[in-house]
Amino acid sequence: MIAAALPLILILLLQTQAIPPQPPSSGCMATGDVVAMAMCMGDEKLRRGDTLPKGSPAQAAAWRGAADEYRRAATLSQSAAAKNRALEQLAQVYDEQHLARGGDAEPVLRELIAANPSDMTPIFRLAKVQESQNLIDAAESTLLAARQQHPDAPEPYRELAEFFGRRAATIEMAAVAEKQGRQDVSATPQAEPATADENGIYSDGGSIAPPALVQ
Repeated sequence: MIAAALPLILILLLQTQAIPPQPPSSGCMATGDVVAMAMCMGDEKLRRGDTLPKGSPAQAAAWRGAADEYRRAATLSQSAAAKNRALEQLAQVYDEQHLARGGDAEPVLRELIAANPSDMTPIFRLAKVQESQNLIDAAESTLLAARQQHPDAPEPYRELAEFFGRRAATIEMAAVAEKQGRQDVSATPQAEPATADENGIYSDGGSIAPPALVQ
């Protein structure tokens, strides 16, 4: 059994060695501050992922590494400003242009909302993440909460107007597609039912004349 497993072990070792992990640059190590070092390493991995082939495992691994560094920085930070920046970068790694993990972005954005109650930007970002996951009711509730918290600010009303505009367009497009589908079905020629001849014999094809007999 051990001998049979050796080829698989060798393949795994070769795959591991094929993409060696890149150590952090001396600039990151020279900071001496663990939060600054984590942010620096996260920025490096994010940039490296942006340069790798789109959709490749290496790109996803680099972005996941960046997410780990930003989360570590946010956890260790004692400064509100540094923590906010780490969370902002973490939310960016989870967005549609990177890892596209809306479920992971949502709690990060909620952390930003809790840390910055007067800032409406993370609220609007959260609503868009929810909308992208087809959580329509949740997105609407998020925007309505922003309007209730900031009743005199114009931004929530604009975001709500754009949200309802997108929903209306989506519903209209679905209705048009459904109507077109019904029209296509009704326009499809239907086969005529079988009819009986003068002898009472039924044949397929309805009014289609039978082929002439070869003499």
